[in-house]
Amino acid sequence: VRVGVADTMVAQGCISCHNNHPKTPKNDWKLGDLRGVLEINIPIDDQLATGRNLSNTIVISIVIAVIVLIITFYYSYKVFVQKRLDHINTALTDIAEGHGDLTQRIDAGESDDISQIALSFNQFVAKMQTMISELSSVSSDLGNVSHQLGDVSRESLKTISSQQNETEQLASAMTEMQVA
Repeated sequence: VRVGVADTMVAQGCISCHNNHPKTPKNDWKLGDLRGVLEINIPIDDQLATGRNLSNTIVISIVIAVIVLIITFYYSYKVFVQKRLDHINTALTDIAEGHGDLTQRIDAGESDDISQIALSFNQFVAKMQTMISELSSVSSDLGNVSHQLGDVSRESLKTISSQQNETEQLASAMTEMQVA
């Protein structure tokens, strides 16, 4: 760093004082004359190099910290979010394809958004399970009624067949009576 200071004569009072001073090296000062110059020279190359090194160290530290944060967020996402979403997706896909076990439930112990989805899924599966159970019961009852109806139909067919035989016998007897 180089700093320079120049002192010039700017007022008539200064000129009069300097021209009349007993220790003045000169007694013919005029306005605008340069009275003295002071120059200070301080080398700061070492401080600038230290500053650049510190700046580089800070930038490298920030880059490393950002990379570590990104990796941490990525693995945290994979472990805490993606794994749970994959589990929910697998359960939904199994049910959609007809291979799902309606007695299974997804763990929804926390109070985050994924747990809310899991809770809704569990409620859906419980309703489906209840509906299928009721449908199975109705289907079983319908099967029993169908068997009973089949039995009644067979019995009715036998009765109708028997009545038809009796009607034919009666018609034959009447025909024979007419002939006789």
